[in-house]
Amino acid sequence: MAIIYGNRSTDNVLQSNRWRDIAPVIFNLRPDETPFTVLASKIRKSTTVDPKFEWFGKEPRSDSDAINDAGGYIAGDTALTVDNADKFLPGDLVRVIDGTTGAYEEMIRVTDVNTSTNVLTVERGVGSTAAGAIADDDILLLVGDAQPEGSDIPDGLSQLATEYYNYTQIFRTSTQYTRTFLQTKLRADDSEVKKRREEKSREHKRKIEKMLFWGERGISGAGGAAPNRKSGGLYWWIQQAIAGGVDNTTNVGGTMTEAAFETFLETKAFEYGGKEKMAFCAPHMISFVNNLERGKIELTNMENEYGINILQWHSPHGTLNFVRHKLFNYGIFSQAMMIVDMDEISLRYVGDSDMQFRTDIGVEGQDSYTDDWLSEVGLMVQRPETLALLTGVTGAA
Repeated sequence: MAIIYGNRSTDNVLQSNRWRDIAPVIFNLRPDETPFTVLASKIRKSTTVDPKFEWFGKEPRSDSDAINDAGGYIAGDTALTVDNADKFLPGDLVRVIDGTTGAYEEMIRVTDVNTSTNVLTVERGVGSTAAGAIADDDILLLVGDAQPEGSDIPDGLSQLATEYYNYTQIFRTSTQYTRTFLQTKLRADDSEVKKRREEKSREHKRKIEKMLFWGERGISGAGGAAPNRKSGGLYWWIQQAIAGGVDNTTNVGGTMTEAAFETFLETKAFEYGGKEKMAFCAPHMISFVNNLERGKIELTNMENEYGINILQWHSPHGTLNFVRHKLFNYGIFSQAMMIVDMDEISLRYVGDSDMQFRTDIGVEGQDSYTDDWLSEVGLMVQRPETLALLTGVTGAA
């Protein structure tokens, strides 16, 4: 038995005998961290009858190509090597644009196309501008076709659709309670089971949110093992767009001016897709937006129907709805802005819904109960080129 001399204080009493003043709830230090999942709950969702779901995308015929010959050509040359001869048909009119100055130069007319060698046979100076020198990387802008009177039916040109696919990914989150725990009254929270269910529900949503941004498509489990599928997220689809020839990413690597940001909007963010998009931002990026010169823009603060705080930026190129994303904390995403056209996004799921909750699941004979959250869901990005990514912004210049 301990002996206490002198004054009694809160430090020298039996600590477990103290009746601590504990708040009747356990406060959540972080509010909802899944704005994309919240917003996606309102976009197109549909079931898939197979864990591998597929779709097709198709872009219109390209408007331009470029000369591909380091030596260039003089006015009399009629065989021109280009990057992609399969963009052209006999009869096409093509305007030559200086690749350095941007000056519009002579008009040429295609008379023959060799797709195996990427060589066009052309008539030079068919308009009012005389034929002149053509340099490597000069732009060839298609401006229609010109067929002679009484001509035969011209050749057709069709573009095959691009096939895309993704997988659904299985997410499971569970929590267990012993029978004794369920019968025990807690000071800190008398509704512990309810709170645990809320916490696990948020945890489950965060798992899905992270996949939707950073998941990589893949499948394992060959040789008779159970398949384990992974769904490709937005960042993975940006990489696929780059591999396909469309790079809508910009790494600033320092401070950014309003003019540079407008260039990003013009050439990357709104090059493809609709004129209103979501911009999911690291907390740091919201400060960047707030510090830009606002003389030519309208910046409003609104609370939308989803309960997410949004800053709306109106520019001549389109409208961006900025959403602060607390999970943008690591690597390049700590200074990043992800541009998403929500009209190009949909969620595909297997089963009755994209998230199922089963309660009081117990193994027979086991003195405990289990709650289980189950989702089998994947991301469908109809056209990956509608996505854009801005990184490396340290501040506003």
